[in-house]
Amino acid sequence: MTDVAVRPAEHKPEPVDQAESTPDRAGRAFAVVVGVLVAASVIVRFTATQALWLDEAQSVAIARLPLSGSGTTMWDGLIQDGSPPLYYLLLHGWIAVAGESNLAVRSLSAVINILAAWPLYLLGQRVIGSRGAKVAVVLYLTSPFALYFGTETRMYSLIVLLTALGGLALERVLRAPSARSVIGLALAAGCLALTHYWCLYLLMTVGVWLLGLLTIRPWYHRRRARRAGGAVPAVGGAASPTDSRGGRPGAGPHPPSGAQAVPGIRVYPATGTYPGSSVAGRGAGQATGVGGTGTADGAGIGRTGFDGTGFDGTGLSGAGLRAAMSASAGAGTAAGPGGGGAAGPGRAAATRPGGGTRRHRSRAHAPSSSGPATVRRGPILGLVGIVGGGLVFAPWLPNFFNQLAHTGTPWGEPASYAAISHAYGQWAGGPTTLGRLLLFLVTGLAAAGLAGQATGGRFLLIDLRGREPGRTLFFLATGTLFVAVTAGKLVGNAWADRYTATAFVPFVLVLGLGATIIGDRRIFQGVIAVAALIGLIAGTSDVHRERTQASEAAQILQRLARPGDVMLICPDQIGPGLARTVPPWLKVYVVPTYAPPDRVNWVDYEDRNEHADGRALAGRALAEAGPQHTVFLAGSGAYRTYENLCTEVQTTLAQARPHADQVMKQGLPAKVYENYALLRFRAS
Repeated sequence: MTDVAVRPAEHKPEPVDQAESTPDRAGRAFAVVVGVLVAASVIVRFTATQALWLDEAQSVAIARLPLSGSGTTMWDGLIQDGSPPLYYLLLHGWIAVAGESNLAVRSLSAVINILAAWPLYLLGQRVIGSRGAKVAVVLYLTSPFALYFGTETRMYSLIVLLTALGGLALERVLRAPSARSVIGLALAAGCLALTHYWCLYLLMTVGVWLLGLLTIRPWYHRRRARRAGGAVPAVGGAASPTDSRGGRPGAGPHPPSGAQAVPGIRVYPATGTYPGSSVAGRGAGQATGVGGTGTADGAGIGRTGFDGTGFDGTGLSGAGLRAAMSASAGAGTAAGPGGGGAAGPGRAAATRPGGGTRRHRSRAHAPSSSGPATVRRGPILGLVGIVGGGLVFAPWLPNFFNQLAHTGTPWGEPASYAAISHAYGQWAGGPTTLGRLLLFLVTGLAAAGLAGQATGGRFLLIDLRGREPGRTLFFLATGTLFVAVTAGKLVGNAWADRYTATAFVPFVLVLGLGATIIGDRRIFQGVIAVAALIGLIAGTSDVHRERTQASEAAQILQRLARPGDVMLICPDQIGPGLARTVPPWLKVYVVPTYAPPDRVNWVDYEDRNEHADGRALAGRALAEAGPQHTVFLAGSGAYRTYENLCTEVQTTLAQARPHADQVMKQGLPAKVYENYALLRFRAS
């Protein structure tokens, strides 16, 4: 391991902020501030009432179609849209109850977005400990990324919810495999695939990781054991496969009682295990002995309160840290290869900050005696669960292959691998000033979660190889993005920042884990409070930003147009938003299909646009309007596959009716996402 620290590693500084046994005033104030910020973030999710843009309006237009009948059904709309059905089925039922207003249809995403916090917390408890789980939930609820998509009528909040539920199912399969946990994983995997096709990239990444647990990890540990000159351990032996110092076998905390020692993954107890030091537990720490079968306890590390005794950054006390360090060195109450602790079974002596000793219950668990076949069972069943998700997805497969051949993402182009780092910037808060400031804090938390080790107080050690479980979580997040970019290059699919919601959950857990590494209470409180505050302010700004000029265009048309007038929309991608706002008596058609504007048909989209005749479409609109009525054109030349078509339509209209003017200017992208101009071609 390579340790990088402010001071030499052999002179680790003592903690400068001792943990208190009861909440202090600062801790209570911190809890109140965070509670207010979280409550405000929940309220903000129900305040977006501006007009729906393309994706949202398209979702509503599809979801409100009937499920059966002789006309166009929701299934027909999905085939033309290129989307799987799960979110639209939920939205279909929601519309039947809540209606189709902007706030009503967005509220479904808000509710799902908030509900996702609970499984995220449970997953965090099991993977990074209670303290880190609380931080992860706070950062998630105040995240600009989560806030925005909690107010968008799309499936991205559902992806986060299903990812957290799938993570819980996978953790259960690896820790205590059973038929029920495998079925739960299969249902989660299938539902993810039925929500958004980018979820397939996440499932592929998890599958690769599980295969690595079965193949690469055992080979790596045998190789290290041979180099060390020791006995070669059996695959999945009783010793923990990765220790808290970056991967050395036999020195990490044990899984909870009854859990499987799965190679490559560390499952922490829900009582507040503290990764980032060799210690775990609620008021007690664990450190394994040389053989990986003994434990040692230290007091005062990893407390899980939210009021200033754990969540406020006091997770490391001097006594607990010294106990952990001495245990890791083979002193104190650490057990050797024979197991058993010097302080007695299930008990440990800890030095009080004021002197003397106290005894408390040990959080240590008996080591697993599972053999290689038993330990391999978890990853194997994990793969079975993911493959089983294919059975859930199977009824949709014919439609999936049809969409794969005829829809795709003609509106964009594949991304480069630089998009991966861009995604982390978007998760932090985007390109705004506040977003970049939040990125600065998030980067530090991510680095600490990936590779940090607490030494107490204001100092951290960095293991350049990374540390578990941050290393695995970072791999799952980054690996998913890598697979997405690679697949896009192979099949020509476009990249969209909103699609990266598929990898957002492991990223948030890395941040929560990184926060637990901070040993100084004041620094911890400051970082979390400032990150939550900046996230809430930046997210609120994003939520209330205009997403389309549809409302502005509707107001102008209400004032200038009259029955019998015709409006062309070029490209058709701005049609769904306008369809919800323009006067109902106005004749509205999209280019190039001359169809109603409520839905975009993506089937063979690029080929259709390339062969469209803009002059003929303009002539048709002029003929329908006649010499007594005005023709309006809502358009933008910034859309892929429409580079020449919209210009051709506009030129033809201008030649026929030279008395034209612009009645609405095209908005700036920084102020309105879906922007376009509105032109008027008056009757002669």
